[in-house]
Amino acid sequence: LFIDHWWTLGCILFSLAVSVKMNVLLFSVPLLYLLLCAKGLQGAVEHIMLCGFVQIVVALPFLLSHPFEYVMGSFNLGRIFMHRWSVNLKFLPEEIFISKQLALGLLGLHLASISLFYFMHLHGRYKFKWNKEATKLSPEFVAQMMFTGNFIGIVFARTLHFQFYAWYFHAIPALLWGTDLQVGMRLGMFALIEMAFNITDPRGCHSSPKSPDCGSPLPHGGMVLTATHLLLLVAIFWSPRWIASKSKKS
Repeated sequence: LFIDHWWTLGCILFSLAVSVKMNVLLFSVPLLYLLLCAKGLQGAVEHIMLCGFVQIVVALPFLLSHPFEYVMGSFNLGRIFMHRWSVNLKFLPEEIFISKQLALGLLGLHLASISLFYFMHLHGRYKFKWNKEATKLSPEFVAQMMFTGNFIGIVFARTLHFQFYAWYFHAIPALLWGTDLQVGMRLGMFALIEMAFNITDPRGCHSSPKSPDCGSPLPHGGMVLTATHLLLLVAIFWSPRWIASKSKKS
């Protein structure tokens, strides 16, 4: 929808998706920038308010009955994840994995990476006006922005469980082929990411009852995944500058 410039409908569905799964918020920063480019400051504010309105409508039954419990449960950012099922950080000791210092460090790296990408690829390109005519952005630019913003969040996520692969695997080819890496390197990195999510611990899988570790991620798989993610992020960072190819609507 955003590629086809259906910003209003896209924002409604975006907000509905956030109400189902908070991972969708990883798209919020690039979406904000795209709204500023396409609609100006006034249009961006209007669409953000629309997203907020959708959230209120969806949450209204719960806010009327149990407002405190709903807000605390929906936005529990301090919850502790299970070390056993972490694909990306299984190689870390559990006491480090559950520490607040790691969570804050990853958040800082996430924000720093977004800032670096902004200054490398986007800074000084557009002067955001309060009110302006709608602007068309190229499909490639919209997809590149959204995929990269989501991927930065994936790289610095506190944990990635197996199901998280479905969240971004479809974007990996687009990200890889947007870099200057050789084809063999691109295919190899894609294969390593695939391997990290599909090779699991076989210990205790054939015993009765099965061991709790049966089918859990392997520590060295997490090391491979993290290293590959970081390498791809660096390759994207040094890729050719993004081109919006915008033009005025007739």
